[in-house]
Amino acid sequence: MAKKPLEVLTESMFYLLMALDREERCGAEIAAYIDRKTRGRVAMGPGTLYALLGRFLEEKLIEETDSALGRRRSYRLTERGRQMYRQELDRLRQCVADAESEMRALPAGEEASHEANNTAALSVFDGSDPAPDLAGG
Repeated sequence: MAKKPLEVLTESMFYLLMALDREERCGAEIAAYIDRKTRGRVAMGPGTLYALLGRFLEEKLIEETDSALGRRRSYRLTERGRQMYRQELDRLRQCVADAESEMRALPAGEEASHEANNTAALSVFDGSDPAPDLAGG
């Protein structure tokens, strides 16, 4: 069965293309860039990284460069890859604009309450707040 062509990028895919938008990089440099850019939020282990690089090579979103030294391979975006990255960036900007316009549409006071609820809910998941005691004791 043939693989379905990429339509929407996952977060890891998006950051991988971002890493190659301005310069060519090897796999280790890509992983370090993603870790630095996301402050560790997006984990890119070698298995995920090289699976994505293989997929992007197949899809002609990236290409290997001639500057490979020894076993170290470097990659750069193709025009198709740059176009896909920019389209995804535009899509994400539109998502944020839609969410922000929705927040502005909330009645005064409800926005602050909504924001406080989101912050409290997220603190449980980011480790800044201890997990709630669901057992009640």
